Amino acid sequence: MDINREAKKRKTAFWISFFLPGFGQLYRGRIGAWLFFSLVTYPSIYFLTKVYKGISPAVISLVIGYGILWFLNLLDAVKGPVHQKPPCRRACPADIDVAGYIQLVREGKFDEALELISLKAPFPGVLGYLCPAPCEKVCSRRRYDEPVHIKHLKRAAFTYGKLEFKPPLKERKERVAIVGGGPAGLSAAHYLRQEGFKVVVYERESEPGGMMRYGVPDFRLPKDITRKEVKRLMDEGIEFKTGVEFGVDYTIDELSREYDAVIVAIGEYQSRRLGVEGENLDGVMTSLDFLFRVNRGERVDIGDEVLVIGGGDVAIDSARVSMRLGAKSVKIVSLEKTDLSSPERLPADDREIKEAIEEGVEFFGELGVKAIRLEDGKLTVYTRRCTGIFDEKGRFSPTFDDTVETPSFRADTVIVAIGQGAKRELLQDIERDNVFVIQGAPLVVEAIARGREMAEKVRKKFDGPLKSFLRWLFEFEPVVKPGRLDRKPELFKPVKVKQEDPETRRNSFVVVDRDFELEKAKEEAARCLQCPFRYRV
Repeated sequence: MDINREAKKRKTAFWISFFLPGFGQLYRGRIGAWLFFSLVTYPSIYFLTKVYKGISPAVISLVIGYGILWFLNLLDAVKGPVHQKPPCRRACPADIDVAGYIQLVREGKFDEALELISLKAPFPGVLGYLCPAPCEKVCSRRRYDEPVHIKHLKRAAFTYGKLEFKPPLKERKERVAIVGGGPAGLSAAHYLRQEGFKVVVYERESEPGGMMRYGVPDFRLPKDITRKEVKRLMDEGIEFKTGVEFGVDYTIDELSREYDAVIVAIGEYQSRRLGVEGENLDGVMTSLDFLFRVNRGERVDIGDEVLVIGGGDVAIDSARVSMRLGAKSVKIVSLEKTDLSSPERLPADDREIKEAIEEGVEFFGELGVKAIRLEDGKLTVYTRRCTGIFDEKGRFSPTFDDTVETPSFRADTVIVAIGQGAKRELLQDIERDNVFVIQGAPLVVEAIARGREMAEKVRKKFDGPLKSFLRWLFEFEPVVKPGRLDRKPELFKPVKVKQEDPETRRNSFVVVDRDFELEKAKEEAARCLQCPFRYRV
């Protein structure tokens, strides 16, 4: 997939069609488009010469119409044809060309698959391990048998392919500071660097990566994967200043004076509080504090019994990490119902819940926390029955019935995992013309998308409207067309994703899902229906 070669070809087509409408399309091998513009344009010119007898409203109308047609011809020469996006891509928060990279995996072109993914997301390896894969939930293949293992094919591309980011060919004079080295900040840094901006990332931890590096356990995303992805950003010339904290070691005022633009991407690093008695007792900790300490390599003494409060993915991660640290009993208490078919079910991913149950984690739903007390050397969590989570407008507003008897739980450690948000006090009084804020996102893939969008916003600020228009005019997305496809899809089951057994998982941080073998990855990729080239969507 030679993007530079395709870009030159499209620019050549533009200039050909500038002078000879339709012939740029012919140069690109688009016979139908060439016939259309030729049959419309040249007879129109001939007709205009025959009716022209001086300036008149009719002649002016014909000239305007021809001008519009000529401009549409130029757009089509560069950008056409435009294909409808398949359901998988429409469901992807980062707008990744799913069908395109799957076709490249099918052909064994793993390097090119990674390159295509990186046009929208610079961390294909991270997403191959971590993405919740909303694309799979809408995969057209479901109508025949089972959805394609899209996430695992992205991981296969990372496993068997190679991706490099090189410094830009042209350097710009503008300098941009990024506050926060998480997925959003790093994505913004990458796409700005590709445009030639000089970029410096400020990160409070000793290593960049944010939640990818410190908020996710190794059995879901090994640290070496994140390090490899970040190293690629270093190779393209992004500068990192680690171990410096926003609001302590530097201020927005200082950065805005030193840099042409500042992007604040501090993410959601502040855990929400329960607001109940005993929340500050020793042995009660937040999920982010717990996961960050573990991922920093610190020793965390949690005892034999652990209770996790919350029902999301972070709560599941905290419970499964506790099991791996040696806890003999791990329970999860949540407002939500444990019945996954209920509209008020646990918000965590189905696969994560299933794997946690296999590893011995117990779930208790429809319970809220009333108080936490220290009794006889142990923490006791008192609960109350949750009768509803949302109000009539769909807003989070839990209701409780204190007349119903509910269980209490004894634990050595209580981990609170009821969500997180940004530290709002850090975002106060930072409004400047050259300061931009990326809002936190609950998913890494969403954070990546927001970072890319912010990079585009900053670029447009410095380029101005004319340069931005010319850039848009010559922008295009590479199209990966499938080879010959059967008229009717063959029915066969997906390649099985092999997992480590629960006993092995409970006692180590080994990755749960194993990699596809190379040929198995190609086999699974062949199941893709290549919407919309074969399957109407």
